[in-house]
Amino acid sequence: MDILLERSFSLCRADDKTNVFLPFQVAKPYQRLIIYWNYAPHLVTDDKIAAQEIQRCCRRYLPEDKWPDEPIDPKQYEPIFNFVTVSLDSPSGYVGCAHRHDANMKLILSKTAASPGFEPCPICPGQWRAVLHVHAVIQEPVIGSLRIVGEDGEELA
Repeated sequence: MDILLERSFSLCRADDKTNVFLPFQVAKPYQRLIIYWNYAPHLVTDDKIAAQEIQRCCRRYLPEDKWPDEPIDPKQYEPIFNFVTVSLDSPSGYVGCAHRHDANMKLILSKTAASPGFEPCPICPGQWRAVLHVHAVIQEPVIGSLRIVGEDGEELA
C-alpha cells in the first residue's frame, strides 16, 4: 500500500460553490485505488444559521409572492447540510464522482470494479487529480481529509 495523496482541509463560506483541485502522481500501476474521504460538520445544527440559509434560498429560488412572511422555523424544512463531494480524473480523463451526502466514505476503484459513481479503469502511472466540489458551506468551518492509496494484491479491500 502506498499513500498517493493525503490532504486535510478547512472550508469556510468564501469557499462555497468552488472546486479545489488536488493533483497527485501515480508512479507505477496498481490493482486498485482506495479513496478515504470525510468531512464535518455535515448536518447544520445551528438553527439561526439554518434559518438564514433557508431565507436566502427562498429569495433566490422562489418567486417573490412565494417568499415566507413569517420568521422561518428551520424545523419545518428538511435537514440542512454542508455538502462537499469528491471526483477523480485519471490521465485518460474523468473517472467519476461520489456525488452523495455521505460525509464519510471509502471508495474503491480498479480495472474491473468501482464504487457507485465511478467507472472501472486501470490504475496506470501518470498525473491524476482529485477534485473537491464545494456545493454548500453553511455552518463553518467544514473540516475534512482526503487520503488516496494505491494497493496491489488479489483481495479487494
